Amino acid sequence: MFSDKQNVILKLIRQHRSLQKELDLTHKMMMGNGESKYLIIVHLLGDFKKNLLEHVKLENEKFYDVLVENDEKGKAQAMEFRESMKGIEEVVLKFIDEYRNEEKLKSEFADFQNEFELMVSKLNSRISLEEVGVYSYWSMVI
Repeated sequence: MFSDKQNVILKLIRQHRSLQKELDLTHKMMMGNGESKYLIIVHLLGDFKKNLLEHVKLENEKFYDVLVENDEKGKAQAMEFRESMKGIEEVVLKFIDEYRNEEKLKSEFADFQNEFELMVSKLNSRISLEEVGVYSYWSMVI
C-alpha cells in the first residue's frame, strides 16, 4: 500500500506522461495533411490546457504547499520551483490562447510549429527536473 505522499507523486508522474502523450499526438497531427488537422490541433490544445491546469493545481496544493510547510531546509528551493512553473504555465497558456483559433493557426502555422517545439522542449526539461530532483527529494524528507 502506498502512502499519501507516494500516491501524490505517482499521480503527478502519471499526469506528466499523459501531458507528454497529448503533446506527441499534437505533433503527429502537425505532420499530417488535410484541412481538418488545424481544427483537430485546436481541440488537442484545448484538452492539453485543461489537463495542464488540473496538473498544476494538484502540484501546487498537494505537493509544493506541503513541501514548503514541512521542510524548512528545502523551502526556498520549493518556492523557486513553484515560481518557475508559474512562469512556464503563463507562457504555455498564452501560446495556447494565441492559437485557439483555427484560422490563425492555419495562417501562422510555421510560427506555431517553431513555438510548439520550443514549448515542448521546455516542458519536457521541467518534467525531468521535477521527477529526478524535486519529487525524489520530497519522497525522502517529508
